Amino acid sequence: MQHHPFRTTLLRRTVTSAAALASLAASGLVFAEPASAAPAFQAPFACGETWRGDTRTSHNDYHSIDFNWGAGKADYLRPVRASAPGRVTGSGVYNDGVSYVLIDHGSGWTTRYLHMQTTSLARTGTTVRAGDVVGKVSDVGSRGAYHLHYEQRRNGEIVAARFNGAAFAYPSQRVTSRNCGTP
Repeated sequence: MQHHPFRTTLLRRTVTSAAALASLAASGLVFAEPASAAPAFQAPFACGETWRGDTRTSHNDYHSIDFNWGAGKADYLRPVRASAPGRVTGSGVYNDGVSYVLIDHGSGWTTRYLHMQTTSLARTGTTVRAGDVVGKVSDVGSRGAYHLHYEQRRNGEIVAARFNGAAFAYPSQRVTSRNCGTP
């Protein structure tokens, strides 16, 4: 029987490639999950209220929004509401002193809320409905700057926010909440 180096090399590459592909598939790195529609995000404040949202040059991402209902301390202790149903996956204070609540809405969608009063934060593991209070506006980690910092995320990346199906008009917009609970 004659030895064919080309066929042996080809067979070796095929087996190696198949093993590598199987390994990647098992790790979830090759086959991406199908795209799913975003939750029906609503504004993170009470039904009928109008707040002003702005992005800032100091934000780590242009799509982060700082919301204010009034001016200065007028926002202090205003309720912050879940913008869609989900489960609280994180709650507390980061090492830099900023308070936070993270909510997982499924299919890679999450929201992040910052600068709320620490005693008002929803606890990790809590299941929330749209409109449930998850905290109260404060200045934790932004001394003297009372506001709600809000983000919508897809697979860990901050994305352009949408409320009631409409895109937020960056860099600034007044938003009236339709966060009236789930029907």
